[in-house]
Amino acid sequence: MYTDITPTVSPPQAVPLNVVSWTSLYLGLLAFAINSMTQPTGLVCGADADVGFLLRISPIMCILDAILALYDVLHTYLTTDRATRSIQTAHTKMIERRFDSEIYDGMKRAKRNNLRVNRTNEQFFRVLAFLLNVTQFIKLFAYGGLVGAKVVAALYLGSFFFLEMMVVWPAAWTADIKDIKDNADNADNADNADKADITDRKVDPAVKKSANKEHTSVALAVVFMIYFAAVALNDIAGQSDHTLLLWSGVGIGVLGALLAVPALAYAVHCQDADTKKEVKYSAVILIFVIRIPITLAIAGLFVPEHTPPVVLKIVVVRREGKETERKREEQVSTWYFCVLHLVTGLLYYIFSYDSTGTIRPAWTEWLG
Repeated sequence: MYTDITPTVSPPQAVPLNVVSWTSLYLGLLAFAINSMTQPTGLVCGADADVGFLLRISPIMCILDAILALYDVLHTYLTTDRATRSIQTAHTKMIERRFDSEIYDGMKRAKRNNLRVNRTNEQFFRVLAFLLNVTQFIKLFAYGGLVGAKVVAALYLGSFFFLEMMVVWPAAWTADIKDIKDNADNADNADNADKADITDRKVDPAVKKSANKEHTSVALAVVFMIYFAAVALNDIAGQSDHTLLLWSGVGIGVLGALLAVPALAYAVHCQDADTKKEVKYSAVILIFVIRIPITLAIAGLFVPEHTPPVVLKIVVVRREGKETERKREEQVSTWYFCVLHLVTGLLYYIFSYDSTGTIRPAWTEWLG
């Protein structure tokens, strides 16, 4: 009936209301991250417990932490003598290693003395955070066309439930979490470990290897984020002739220098003789941090566009005997690690996210 009507002005194009906005997606994934960050799982990939909260913002760290917990149990079971091996003993050893930190000394001392561990506020905050995020969990998995985001959410949620059953609840109901001792002959005297000075604590060889697990896990998590940082930088600049390889170099140069330069300055400023000897190692790391992005940037001018970036992450195994300096450096580094993930995710979803093909069911509006 309207075939003979010719409008003089084209009608405005309606903005689709059933697509998933970048804010909904970013806040949804952030809810998954917060839920995992509040989980008290002890040492995260071998890192000290006081930095585990920040490290768990990464889905890669979460799933690697769950895998390493399972590996710890299986490795202990398979390397124990057949006559004494058991899954329960291997699981107990894993719990002891994950909670071998001075942060948990008060909790373990209270358990040994049959005292009630008052962690009501912490548990209340965890339950409240989970309940507040339930709607975000439902909405994100209800959205259509977001395979990548759902995989990331599954990494968060899967590792959360696995570690909750594998670590959190068993540790809460265990009557005694013994301290790890280097000398196996002293294992029977672990009940008196709370009387020993914290500075005299020695860890078993498995714990001594935790630095390798920690730094390798962090390196993989950073490599995972470098790709998204490169995509976001490329889209922000709007230069199609620049490849992801080039922007990976820019990302590593900017992000890496922010961490390497202060570390080098700190080593130079420190008056300790042993630390001064480590300046050369910091200088080598700084050279690599500068050379790698330059190499990638130059290569990006010649290789075909959209070539996948090859990221090299240089890590230094921490040295023993410098607990104060190491912890200070780790705390600064993990805060940087956390901010890196927040900012990279925000930039990626603002400038690089494409909502085309996504579906937001109408009923999800009732969830807020």
